[in-house]
Amino acid sequence: IRGISRAPNFRRLKSLIAESSIQLVAVCKLELSVGEIHWIRLKLRMDKCIANSEGSIWVFYQNSLVCALLGESGQHLSLKIQSQMVSGPMVFSLVYAKCNEQERRSLWSALLLDNPGNTPWFLVGDFNVIVCEEEKRRGLPFRLGEGLDFICFMASDRIQDARFSGAKFTWCNNRGGSARIWKRLDRMLYNQHALGLEYNFAVQHLVRDLSDHTPLLLSALSRLDSKPRSFQFLNVWTSKPDL
Repeated sequence: IRGISRAPNFRRLKSLIAESSIQLVAVCKLELSVGEIHWIRLKLRMDKCIANSEGSIWVFYQNSLVCALLGESGQHLSLKIQSQMVSGPMVFSLVYAKCNEQERRSLWSALLLDNPGNTPWFLVGDFNVIVCEEEKRRGLPFRLGEGLDFICFMASDRIQDARFSGAKFTWCNNRGGSARIWKRLDRMLYNQHALGLEYNFAVQHLVRDLSDHTPLLLSALSRLDSKPRSFQFLNVWTSKPDL
């Protein structure tokens, strides 16, 4: 969804929240002042909100969740979250990585500082990097070196890439013909302690619509009956407001 300040995109976001009973929404790269966050919260009918200091990541959530800031940088926001459906706390790190490989290294270091140890940890967002040639269509050939720092980060914290349903790629440059490039830049990662939860967290790539990024919908599924529970998390990336 590009530019939630535009009426069609904002209406789609509100519709997604209503249709899936979303409890938490993360929106990245807004073309809005942080001072408008409470106005957006009211329009989305969410109870509370928080943003990182740079204003590049905004999070809206309902009173059914208790959220506390754990760490943040210009590229991420980590929250300790408690929900009635889960016996203990979880940590969610919302990521909006820079395009530059050098700048992303500071993100990996910042995330390592937020590692919650034995607590279930989920990392969700636009990591702006791919790890293999299958995660890209067209454009320059994939180089292993471009994803090496990210792979090393995942290995150092024993973090796994979550499975997903929906389209294979999550980003498109929206150009025509042979100039069009597709990549899987957006994903959810989790640590080994997340596997001990009584719920599986399923990731769905929603329809990309007008945005260059695909919204990700996270749902908690009971290991017993696979029915979605009340914890629903929507991660939305916004880009240029002119589309």
